[in-house]
Amino acid sequence: MQIRFVGEVQAQEHFSHVLQKLSRRFPLRVPLTVYIVQTEQPYQTLSRKFPVAYRDAFSLLSKNGRISFSFLQKHAAVLVLIVTPRRTFLTTDIGALQGILAHELMHLRHMQQDVYQRLHATYLSVWRSFLPRVKKLHRAGAVRVIRRVGLAAEFLLKDLYVNSSLIQQNYSHALLTYYFREFQMQKVCPRPVFYDKLQRAIHKDIHVLEDVFVFEFALLSIILPFQKYHPIHARRLLSYIERCYQLNITEITRKCGPLVTYYLQHYHKPSPQFEQIYFTLIFEKIYELLL
Repeated sequence: MQIRFVGEVQAQEHFSHVLQKLSRRFPLRVPLTVYIVQTEQPYQTLSRKFPVAYRDAFSLLSKNGRISFSFLQKHAAVLVLIVTPRRTFLTTDIGALQGILAHELMHLRHMQQDVYQRLHATYLSVWRSFLPRVKKLHRAGAVRVIRRVGLAAEFLLKDLYVNSSLIQQNYSHALLTYYFREFQMQKVCPRPVFYDKLQRAIHKDIHVLEDVFVFEFALLSIILPFQKYHPIHARRLLSYIERCYQLNITEITRKCGPLVTYYLQHYHKPSPQFEQIYFTLIFEKIYELLL
């Protein structure tokens, strides 16, 4: 494993120690290069500091402001962690740092096992079978919006797989520490759209559907694995989220109820069968909201 520091990275030994320990727990079949970035330079400037082969991937993944991401090439794996000015807690909080790095390393393990390649193929299969029904709705922008919600559902499932695996491997406390620190940074928490108002809002502006589900999928990717595998940590997390977002979790359940129930009752490990039903449940719920 190679660790490269970009910018004026504080506590380099701290990062190296945690990475060396985690790399033994999450071994990969290909060499891993980790970039720890601590700078106020914009992403476009940062991308020039990476090898040419990685620049496009870095630019694409960083457009949405993510602070960590990983990708796998034929003979190399890359993990990037950006320590933004609001996330300097990563230079001192070992638990939070373990949480976010273990999350990315598990993503790389799943990529290496072709889990995501199969998952994406299943998503495309379900989407193509669902598409004729969407077109019959004759709603302007419906195909594009539902496709984007479907892609958000794909990201949700990847995170469900990763967080479920980590909690089962005794990384629950590290994950919880990282997510608590992330939520503590939120100066303004977005408000959810309640179910009854959501259907009326969608009829006025179909793009509301995308905004609501992307927001709530992000929460579910954190909440559900704790609910299934570590109920004590789940209660702490839910209490904090409800205060932060002024949100009753049952409102998410009303929109995503079949998905929540299916995951909690039937998920054991990544599988094509689980993915087929998962995507079908999501597309059916979206279709129901559009009627």
